[in-house]
Amino acid sequence: QLWQHVKQVQIASLPLYGYHHRTGSLTTTPALRVDESYDKIFNYWKQQCYNGCINGPTILVYLANLWVSRGYQYHKHSPEDKPAVRQILQRHTDLLRFAATPKAKRTALLVNCFGLRATLALLGLYWNLRSYIKRC
Repeated sequence: QLWQHVKQVQIASLPLYGYHHRTGSLTTTPALRVDESYDKIFNYWKQQCYNGCINGPTILVYLANLWVSRGYQYHKHSPEDKPAVRQILQRHTDLLRFAATPKAKRTALLVNCFGLRATLALLGLYWNLRSYIKRC
């Protein structure tokens, strides 16, 4: 809700922010209830941004990044939850038009070229391979 009151946003390409992925955090939790919460967030903010809210473009870029983080978590879901999660992601693939980071742009390209199912499979394969290499 703070976004509605911000009058100006600036981007600085400086190493001022460090991000730590914490096990059990909202962005790394593979639970259907988490994705259902993201579904509500996506719906609310897309409506606000598409209707011309302040900082709409910046918010849409952020939402695209959130979509990508949920896409990377998809493979960790139980087989029972995957269809519902896939539907949520499918409903919001339009957010990938606003991809601005290299990771989000690559994901958007994969979805455009291969579709959602194949992209989710590739992201899971990539994540597992990356995890394996880190352990070695």
